[in-house]
Amino acid sequence: SIADFCREHNIAIKRFYYHRSQYIKRSKPSAFIRAKPQNAKPAIDTSAYFTLQCGSGQLSLPADVSPAWLASLMKALT
Repeated sequence: SIADFCREHNIAIKRFYYHRSQYIKRSKPSAFIRAKPQNAKPAIDTSAYFTLQCGSGQLSLPADVSPAWLASLMKALT
């Protein structure tokens, strides 16, 4: 802890905090600037989807969709 450090080095805690605040004031701000993408769209891997077509309608689903869920959907649509 800070108190232990100050005790070991014979430093007054108030002096420690004073010098720490001075150091923080003098420190340079980080050169890192967070980039914000404009109008970014997530990439969609179309090979990971399949499309069901019936008449004029179509439905694209992820390739890893649960077979049980797909069976429920098909039953509900018929």
